Amino acid sequence: MSVTLENISLIGEENYPVLTNISCSIPANKITIIAGISGSGKTSLISLIPRLIDKPTAGRVMVGGVDITQYTVRTLRDHIAYMAQETSLFNHTIHNIISFGKENATYDEIQTAARMACAEDFILRHPQGYNFKVGEGGNYLSGGQRQRLMLARAFIKNAPILILDEPFSNLDEETKRLVWKNIRTVGKGKTVIIVSNILDIMNEADYVVLMNNGTIKYEGQFKNIQHKTNLASLLLE
Repeated sequence: MSVTLENISLIGEENYPVLTNISCSIPANKITIIAGISGSGKTSLISLIPRLIDKPTAGRVMVGGVDITQYTVRTLRDHIAYMAQETSLFNHTIHNIISFGKENATYDEIQTAARMACAEDFILRHPQGYNFKVGEGGNYLSGGQRQRLMLARAFIKNAPILILDEPFSNLDEETKRLVWKNIRTVGKGKTVIIVSNILDIMNEADYVVLMNNGTIKYEGQFKNIQHKTNLASLLLE
């Protein structure tokens, strides 16, 4: 399913312009990276797609060629798996946290999602395994472990649109590469949108959208950009 943003503007608190006249087309069945320096509007942009931010101040968001306001929120979100940048977990078992992404998920499906999120190793180190309770806010886990559980929960939903906000930020280099490899596997046949500033991953993605100060500076294939080594300088050109 394609995602199209047409003339999007978003005004925040105290009339601050969060997004300004943004138009872009995110291709269906491809991996698109949204990149930009802190405060450039990346999270606000992707939050409009599942209506976590209900609607823009101006413009419209279209999914599959249909204005998202024509869908019920439930129907829209049934087609989207979303992983937020900030992880917030209740004191449930790991089994329940992952299976929250899919009603009546089987144990095999939960295990597969955990493996694809590179989470099973740390899960099985706990004597209780998938029955381990993570503590309020997931405080018995590290930031990277919480992040991988949220990624597993997004994977298990198997929705046609997969949106991941900074999925690599708390991971070591080896795990980061494994997660990226698995995202590419899980994402086959899906529209995948990832917020990330990692140059190697941007270079391997199908499409990139580079943002700065609430506007789009570039949209297309990253390999066509010269002088990629300093992303901040590129976005401030």
